Formats: sequence, structure tokens, C-alpha cells
Amino acid sequence: MRDRLLLCIATCCYYTGLLSFARWLDHYTGKRLIIVNYHRASRGNLHSHLLYLRRHFRVLFLESALEELYGERNVSAPPLDRRMPLAITFDDGYEDNYTHAFPLAQKLKIPLTIFLITGYIEHQGWPDQLVSWAQVQEMNASKCIAFGAHTVHHPVLAQMTNKAELQREVNDVRATLEQHLGHAPRIFAYPHGGPQHIGEQGLQAVQQAGYTWAVTTMPGFNTPESDPHLLRRVSANVQQHWLLIALMTCSLGDTIGRVYRFARSLLKGRLLR
Repeated sequence: MRDRLLLCIATCCYYTGLLSFARWLDHYTGKRLIIVNYHRASRGNLHSHLLYLRRHFRVLFLESALEELYGERNVSAPPLDRRMPLAITFDDGYEDNYTHAFPLAQKLKIPLTIFLITGYIEHQGWPDQLVSWAQVQEMNASKCIAFGAHTVHHPVLAQMTNKAELQREVNDVRATLEQHLGHAPRIFAYPHGGPQHIGEQGLQAVQQAGYTWAVTTMPGFNTPESDPHLLRRVSANVQQHWLLIALMTCSLGDTIGRVYRFARSLLKGRLLR
């Protein structure tokens, strides 16, 4: 129901030119970064999503985009490329990230970042097939896929009572990725990713582990003032129409999303009375 309503809004905004106008305004609202987040890559419209994003945004590896956002190094766009920077991420490391997203990244020359759960790679325990280490190394060698850390076993960090175990979840994943990739990842993705899933202890564990940045599933865009360990992402699904992706990746869509969530919380509050 939500997606149907938003698709109607997106269609109207796109074909009336309002979406193009909103994107034009976005260029003058200061430095910002959009991070789009997927899980699965198959059985949907990923190809049309990527075509749209490549056309309207300057798509970067997440690490490069964050270095630019926070001014870690002197990074500048080509003089005529005034498009907003955007990074595309996948959580968990499902096998279809290799069979579907990887070929598209190569074909369209679009950089992607995949966050891996290392404890279930080539081991039982995860409900669906994840990538293998051989596939990870092949993607890494292609230079169009980068990898980040997503814990060892995907626990809810805020619910972990054993601090030593919590620290192992965020430390050991980094060590394992360094062993297989030849370098330690600088970016961490919180499992589930909401404030209630992260908690103060989860945030502190990630900071103590030495990650430069960490991404959540909290909706919204990022600015140089954003907390580098609580970065926001736009949650996407390959089954969504590309017009929804168009709406979700402009400030107009962000505003509509905020209004929708506020109205939903008010309605939920009334129903609980």
C-alpha cells in the first residue's frame, strides 16, 4: 500500500517536471551524500535502478564518497559534473550480489559496496546462500566492488549483554576481511541498523574497533555535520519501480517520507489509545 501510494506520487512528480526541479534545487542546498541500500539483487528491477542513478548522480564507492564528504583528502568532481554524489550498498552479501549485481556493475561501470557477514560465508547457519570467498576475491580484483564489515554473525548489538562477545563481533569481522582482501575495511554496517538495534554499546564498540565510518538503516541524507558513525541510508528494494528510486533519492522524496512517517506514527498512536 505504501509503495503504491508513493509510486503514484513519484509518477506525478516525474511527468510534471517537479522531480527534475527538486533535483535542480538539491544542487544548491550544500554538500550532501546519498547512500542507497539494498540487500538482494535478483528478481527485480536493479538494472533500471542503476541506469537511473548513473544518469542523474555521480556514483562513487562509499569510501571515496565519505572521504569527499568529510574532506579527508582533496577530492573534487570533474569541473562540469555538478551532480550530487551517491553511493550504492548491499548488506549481508547474498550470492545474487555476485550473480546479478556484479555483472551489472561491470557492464555499467558502477561502483558498489557490499557489507559481509563473515561467520556464515561457506558455513551453515544463514537462511539463504551467501557469496563464497572465491567470489569475494574475484569481485575485489575487478575494482568495481568494494567490501565493508557487517559483523561475524549478524546479532542485534544493543541486545548483547556480553561486552567481550560484542567486541569480537565488530573486531573479528574486520580481521577476517583483512586476511581475505589484503586490507582492513574502514566502514561498518550495523545489523538491522535502527537506533533500537545499535544502542549506545553498539556505537561505542564500533568506535573502539577503529572504524572510520558506520552506516545505519535510518532514513535520510548525509552532510559534513552528520555523525560519521551514524550515517543514514535510503532503503531500496529491487522489486520497486525505478520511479520510486527517483523519488527517494531527491530532497522532495525525503520530505514526503518524513511526512508519511510522522502521519503513520500519529495514526498508530491514536489506534493504541
